[in-house]
Amino acid sequence: MHPKKNHMKKNHSEEEPSNTAAEASPRGGASDRITEKMQIDNLCLRFEDETKLILPEDPAERNKLWYTPMRKLLRSCSGNEVLIQQAMDSVLTDYDRRQMTVSSPNSILKSCRAFIAKAARDGPASGEDIGAMREQKLLEWYEKQGGGNGKTAS
Repeated sequence: MHPKKNHMKKNHSEEEPSNTAAEASPRGGASDRITEKMQIDNLCLRFEDETKLILPEDPAERNKLWYTPMRKLLRSCSGNEVLIQQAMDSVLTDYDRRQMTVSSPNSILKSCRAFIAKAARDGPASGEDIGAMREQKLLEWYEKQGGGNGKTAS
């Protein structure tokens, strides 16, 4: 008789994604991974503070809906936390104005990416409040796109 094979063995390709940016970072040095993890934690805390949402207790949900979107934003602008915070502030303000729901950083990922790309195209302004200028341009851009669902804030 042949010995039984363990068919319940975990396939390495089916492993759950890591729960930390440090473990998932493709960058080389340990200090880079630690820095990225700290930046992600800071951005999540800022998001919690701004939205009054709470980081999920479930590790899979926390990774998918919070850490991964923040990691993507960080990598899309070479770790510029200030630019990400400006993008989040602008997008959250716009979503509030349009009465849109935000449930996690994943909810605003695409809009933040659009803000960051637009900021890169616009370049820095001399002597102006760059954050306010970018926010105004983003709001104008949204209006040109139809302003979402057409609702106006009271």
